[in-house]
Amino acid sequence: MHFSGVFSMGRKIVDYVFRSSDQAGLPSYNTAGPVTFLASDLLQRLILRDCNGAARNDTTPTAQQIIDALTVMGRTPVAGQSFEFIIRNSSAGAFASTLIAGTGVTLSGTPATAQSQSHSWMVVVNNPGATPAVTFYSLGAAAF
Repeated sequence: MHFSGVFSMGRKIVDYVFRSSDQAGLPSYNTAGPVTFLASDLLQRLILRDCNGAARNDTTPTAQQIIDALTVMGRTPVAGQSFEFIIRNSSAGAFASTLIAGTGVTLSGTPATAQSQSHSWMVVVNNPGATPAVTFYSLGAAAF
């Protein structure tokens, strides 16, 4: 069984996903190299990352890709809308996954997610128009 959607509470976009299965549907990367995350990965709200032997620089989707994904979900984004997601780094060694900003993306706060840490992010739409822009705000990380 799968149920998902998005709704708006004021200016914050809240998305929800319910799965009766285990983590099979979550975005999971154990690539021995950098990854470019998809906008749909962020909207699943949890990205599982194993850096597979070394620290990795992983790139965010572009602002345009994020705006497009939100639009496909049935909402026309406006400036100030936001959503949250988590990157969980389950690397066996002391390897960090560090976010690199895609086109139109600004990172605010520490971009690295250390081994055995879950790092929370809030994505805020700054400009959904002709020059798309979003900001990823670090909400902090915690050990799991």
